[in-house]
Amino acid sequence: MNLKTYKQNASLVSRKVDDHLVLVPVNQNIGDLRNIFTLNEVGIRIWELIEEERTYPEIFSILHDEYEVSEDRLRNDIGKFLDNLESAGAVVIGQLSNGTDCSRVEHC
Repeated sequence: MNLKTYKQNASLVSRKVDDHLVLVPVNQNIGDLRNIFTLNEVGIRIWELIEEERTYPEIFSILHDEYEVSEDRLRNDIGKFLDNLESAGAVVIGQLSNGTDCSRVEHC
């Protein structure tokens, strides 16, 4: 089976502002505030992780080890965040074939 992979879209620039990271598209109308993202600590960590191509299970496993949060909440939060990034074109989506049974993996 194929797993969906996530990687930062190079058409965004990021700037650290206090404890947040602001992502701004460079190829779109900068006046369109819907395409600007402000990331909190966990969002920043996911953004760092997808600097290289990663699957949802890889991201989940790393964050599960780093943060004290229930598995259900973590799954939900990661899923929503990646879906939002994907909808906005902030990530490049790929496929990784590794024999995983996608019926048991979220975001496969």
